[in-house]
Amino acid sequence: MKKLFLMLIFMGITSIAFSDLTMTYVFEDHESGEKQTSVIYLSKDKVRSENKVEGMAFASIGRMDKDVLWMIRPDKKIYAEMTMAEMRRMEEQAMEYEASARSMMEEQLKHMSEEEKAQYREFMGFDGEDDTPLKYVKKGQDRVGKWTCTIYEGMRHGEKIEEICTVPLSTLGVVKKDFEALAKMSKNDDGFLKDWKEAEKMGFPVRTIEFEDGEAITTNLILSFEKKTVPAAMFEIPAGYKKVSMMGLYGE
Repeated sequence: MKKLFLMLIFMGITSIAFSDLTMTYVFEDHESGEKQTSVIYLSKDKVRSENKVEGMAFASIGRMDKDVLWMIRPDKKIYAEMTMAEMRRMEEQAMEYEASARSMMEEQLKHMSEEEKAQYREFMGFDGEDDTPLKYVKKGQDRVGKWTCTIYEGMRHGEKIEEICTVPLSTLGVVKKDFEALAKMSKNDDGFLKDWKEAEKMGFPVRTIEFEDGEAITTNLILSFEKKTVPAAMFEIPAGYKKVSMMGLYGE
């Protein structure tokens, strides 16, 4: 059920008319204490997201009608640009790098003791990974903002890995067409289809808590869904902004 709010692009009742959607959520890292509020604006073939990265305010605009992605720094009045094909190529390269790292790790592990294997996995960032699907167990109800939600614990080998609190799609008033723009941006992932079947039964998670060794490490909290027209200017580069390289975007 991870990435479930993105997975919603495969959900809903397609016969209902499209409407612009604004979604606000908060992500909290309990280990670092960092808390980040993000806003996503969706309008047919356009997406805008706003958040902060290491104290810097960023906005990104995806324009499927122009096949372009803009990354914006409002404080500097600068932006960088890449095509959707370039973005997907970066995603593919990241996946290829991870696969290569895994292959290298497995080769190294053949010649190590169990203790050395554990240390090496941790060093490579693959410690504790397990692809066994979570089994969700219903655990009553709770209140998140204005919604009454149903709690499910995601278990693996008797350990709680995730806790979600879900609300029916009909209660939230969101449908598949609301997420049409995200569907056009996202790469096809068979895992989404499996997750969608689970979410169709359980509802959309307005709160997701990830656990490690029995401790909550992150919380993702949906604050609001708003069906209202998003001004067209929200999906344009503001006048007077200067185009820079991607490296220039992150420079102080």
